[in-house]
Amino acid sequence: MRAECARFQGEAAASSTEVQGVNTRLDQLLRAAADAERERELQSLDSTAAQVAVSRVTERLAGVHQKAAELGAEARQRHADAATLAADERSTRHRRLETTLAVLRATGEAATRYADKDARTQVVRELTARRDAVQAARAELQAALKESRAATQGQQQAAHARELAVRDLLNQRDAVVARLRDDFSVDLRLLPADAPLPELPPDPAGEIDELRRKVVKLGSVNVEAIAELAALEQREGDLRGQFDDLSQGRQALQAIIDQINADSRKLFADMLTVVRQHFQELFRKVFGGGQADIVLEDESDVLESGIEITAHPPGKQAQSLSLLSGGERALTAAALLLAIFRSKPSPFCLLDEIDAAMDEANTARLADLLREYSHKTQFIVITHKKRTMARADVLHGVTMQESGVSRLVAVRFEDWPEDDAAPARQAA
Repeated sequence: MRAECARFQGEAAASSTEVQGVNTRLDQLLRAAADAERERELQSLDSTAAQVAVSRVTERLAGVHQKAAELGAEARQRHADAATLAADERSTRHRRLETTLAVLRATGEAATRYADKDARTQVVRELTARRDAVQAARAELQAALKESRAATQGQQQAAHARELAVRDLLNQRDAVVARLRDDFSVDLRLLPADAPLPELPPDPAGEIDELRRKVVKLGSVNVEAIAELAALEQREGDLRGQFDDLSQGRQALQAIIDQINADSRKLFADMLTVVRQHFQELFRKVFGGGQADIVLEDESDVLESGIEITAHPPGKQAQSLSLLSGGERALTAAALLLAIFRSKPSPFCLLDEIDAAMDEANTARLADLLREYSHKTQFIVITHKKRTMARADVLHGVTMQESGVSRLVAVRFEDWPEDDAAPARQAA
């Protein structure tokens, strides 16, 4: 465009030069015509020829002027078109720069959000792995504790049996010592190891016979009783050492169990706090106001304590969940379930006629709430409510066109055009 403008400007300049030349020539011709006029009488033929030439030059000058006017108009139009194109080009560049800036900003925000998402996903994975490891360790420790308790109980029973056997042997030993003391007047417990033998009675032969008769009456004597006693005492010492080892192991296991219980209480308390906040928020959202809370029955032992749910719908007093109506209980339970899903999302959830006791308004609120959470959890809802069906993506119905033959029919709403879907939703 600029080259054409330059070319037109050059042509216009050439035309102007030509016009100036023609004007100069015209002046010369006019002077010649004046001279010829003075000499008209003498040179009539030359004057006539000059007049003819002047007429031709005049016509040519008029054509040149007209062409110069046309070239000037065309040049002005070209200038106007060039200015318009330059303005359009500047506007296009400005819009392109704005679009590029918007794309860069959106890309930056998306990258930041993806980075936050990856960081949060990593934290969730680490916490999940830690929880699984703690649960696995707890299960192993519980199994080991159970085995240790069983082994300890068996050892205690064996030790008790050994103690009974030792007591029986001690009783037998005491009986032998008493019999020696009574029959032979010899107290083995009082005699030292290097003590001399006691004096014989006046009639040793009769005493010996009497003792033999008594020995015969007593029967055979167990000469291995002392050795057996020593073996039993040694075994009792070994069992005592094993019992002490088991006791120490039991104490160590109990300390680990106490640590696991402390960690479990902390995790449970933290998760309960998060679920409680989400539950209060969702309760106010689905009921359009009111208050709700999750309360522990025994805060001193959170792992064994029961949980009480209190609900205060708008216009009603605070009361437990069992005192609410069926629809209010169902809506409160749905809010609690979604609060748990918000704290720890699940890939899918099956709800069986959860909206059966709800009115139309609460059904619509529940459907909107499920629709809001559908990007994280896939909900499978068994329902007869039209409002819930209208908010679904895919509708599966069971029909019985023939007697005794059921047929499953699936409809995906996104496959229907908007012109057909709008009247259907209005009718629903």
